[in-house]
Amino acid sequence: MGDMEKVVAECRAKHGVQEISDACARVIASLYHEGQRSLSYSLASTGAITDHPEQVWREMFGTLYSGASADEKLVMDMMGTYLTRAGQRRPVCGWSGLWL
Repeated sequence: MGDMEKVVAECRAKHGVQEISDACARVIASLYHEGQRSLSYSLASTGAITDHPEQVWREMFGTLYSGASADEKLVMDMMGTYLTRAGQRRPVCGWSGLWL
């Protein structure tokens, strides 16, 4: 099972019940980040959310959302909830060791 399949599986299992795990958020950020100088790369590499969560979400998914499949939209929506709940934060200890 590939990374995106694992992400979709977790999002389906947790939809409407609880938010995605830090590991799932890290995989999503890794799959969708916009390069090393981006807000989303900071999230992917360290877990830091250095700007408003909505801005990080827009950077990752803003241009992709309208053409996304139902599963991709679920992933994007679940990541939006994760970002909103996490808020701005510093790097997360142990983040680099997280993966699905």
